[in-house]
Amino acid sequence: MISKIAICAAFSALLAAFPVHAGQVRPVDEVVVTGSRFVQSALDSPSPITVIGADDFLAGGYLAGGDIVRLLPSNVGSEFNADVFTQNLSVGTANFNLRGLGLNATLVLLNGRRQTVSGGIADDGSAFVDLNALIPLIALQRTEVLKDGASALYGTDAIAGVANFITKSDVRGVEMQLDYANTARSAQHDLMASLIAGTGGERFDVMAAASYLRRSWLPTPDRDFTAGKAFSSFGQPGAYILLAPSPADPGIPFGLDRNIPIIDPDCSAGGGIRNPLATQPDGLVNATAGTC
Repeated sequence: MISKIAICAAFSALLAAFPVHAGQVRPVDEVVVTGSRFVQSALDSPSPITVIGADDFLAGGYLAGGDIVRLLPSNVGSEFNADVFTQNLSVGTANFNLRGLGLNATLVLLNGRRQTVSGGIADDGSAFVDLNALIPLIALQRTEVLKDGASALYGTDAIAGVANFITKSDVRGVEMQLDYANTARSAQHDLMASLIAGTGGERFDVMAAASYLRRSWLPTPDRDFTAGKAFSSFGQPGAYILLAPSPADPGIPFGLDRNIPIIDPDCSAGGGIRNPLATQPDGLVNATAGTC
């Protein structure tokens, strides 16, 4: 009994040493927790982190989420342009692909919360979060990209890393923004109109934002690196598979199997090496068939 009284007395003396005055308020800095491995400074992080702020969006001329992934060196293989090789089913969308590990290997968060994947999937069947439909950039405060595998913390959809989009929280009043951009050697242009409005008090904040992007098409012949050229999925210079071979095709024998690739007639002129097929399915030798 004596020991219990001594312990209680000692504990009471300890509390008396740290008095708490009525009405005393200690200032506490705002703390935003967006993930176990996200920190405010990349120097304090055990993993590499890239932070892109609202000022960077304006300086870089970003118009949509696809512009962010296009300018990140650590992001390789994202699909954000309409083309017949990768985006037949997902035209108009954009996605992350950190270090080229796959469209579904980077976890995308909005204010620390997981998002629903896009209804349009990639040609290879990969599901992803559409960055163009995630949030208007005028409402985005910053983007934090964890460029390291985090599957142990977030699950298998974070094998390549995590991207967290953080919105503005102290918007007061109404702000409008109009952006226009065009190419130097084509009639292609982008027009973006954005609006954000917000209000709040001591216990609440309300913010709403909307954006409209009109992006005209830029055909392959108008691009600097493809002017007067063509693309082939069999290489560059490449080979071609004719869907309907006929006698009108110059230099191509009639009756050639439609699934056999045809060597580019300008293969040698383009710096390529002709690689003809040894035999055709019918056993005949044809130097026109093959790859470049």
